Amino acid sequence: MPEHDLIVVGGGPGGMAAARAGGWAGARTLLVERGPIGGDCTFTGCVPSKTLIEAAARGDSFAEAMAAVRRAVTIAATEGDDVFRREGVEVLHARATFRSPTELDVDGSVLQMGRIAAANALARRPRQTFDPAAMPWATFTSPEVGRVGLTEAEAAERGGRVAYLPMTEVDRAVAAGQTRGFVKLIAGPRRPLGNFGGGHLLGATVVASRGGELIHEPALAMRTGMFTGRLVQTVHAYPSWSMAIRQAATQFFTEIGGRTARPAEGVRSRTMPRPTAPSPTSPGLSPVPSGSPPWSSPRAAEPAARKRLVVKEEPGPAAGRRRLTHAEDPHPTPRCRRSVPLRPAAGRLRW
Repeated sequence: MPEHDLIVVGGGPGGMAAARAGGWAGARTLLVERGPIGGDCTFTGCVPSKTLIEAAARGDSFAEAMAAVRRAVTIAATEGDDVFRREGVEVLHARATFRSPTELDVDGSVLQMGRIAAANALARRPRQTFDPAAMPWATFTSPEVGRVGLTEAEAAERGGRVAYLPMTEVDRAVAAGQTRGFVKLIAGPRRPLGNFGGGHLLGATVVASRGGELIHEPALAMRTGMFTGRLVQTVHAYPSWSMAIRQAATQFFTEIGGRTARPAEGVRSRTMPRPTAPSPTSPGLSPVPSGSPPWSSPRAAEPAARKRLVVKEEPGPAAGRRRLTHAEDPHPTPRCRRSVPLRPAAGRLRW
């Protein structure tokens, strides 16, 4: 067998993308897959399972669901051996195991990579290392879970701030009757600008009916290193699921719907209850001194009522007319004293 510059083991979505990159770069590329191109993801994993989830949501019978699975697999499995050969990639159906960093045992035959290592030498530009920090993952439960980057506990060590938005406050979710879940964005200071422009995103978690889709906008923001404020400045179609990302990001600059960003909390601060001082009017106790920590004040220990906008109909002669008013919200969100709001000017945010 001729020498290859790049040997890709596995013909799933990742292997297919890697083999194509080698072919586009003009490298002598070999794709080794023991089964059909597409791998488990196409034929037994990702595509069939998601088809079953959608069929269940429609209320299909078992026979209808399995028919839908077969149709989906047939459509997804359109990239066979001939497609890759036309793109300059050789395909070998066999089982491969590594003998060394540059040698493979393929059904008893030893294959060795030549002048180009498989790591990252195909690029004509300087070598770049793979950074998984902005790589999202999704769990297709109901609701779906999408996550990227740092958790809140990890971000607490970097001066992170957290914006939290329940899906009950996203109009598209309300319209669809799918309000379970939340959006949590975590932003941190960027050198040397600090929290100017909202800093930059460190991580995000989305639990929602479309959580696997919504997580990609935060992932893009992390990959490009953009200011968090760009998420707020970007026009989002209304009402759409992605409005949840913009609503949450706005909290880094101002209060919206009674919510604003708060400092990220580590594991210790979230699991250990804060001490509260007894009432200063209790027998034998003196008032709390002015230099005490914030949580020692009885007033500070009580959560402040949060206001939110609601629509009410006018009574009496004005019946039928509606007006916006404020009402108490039983779920207050603590304010972040360190947040610096962006002031709207001429219809847009500026910092």
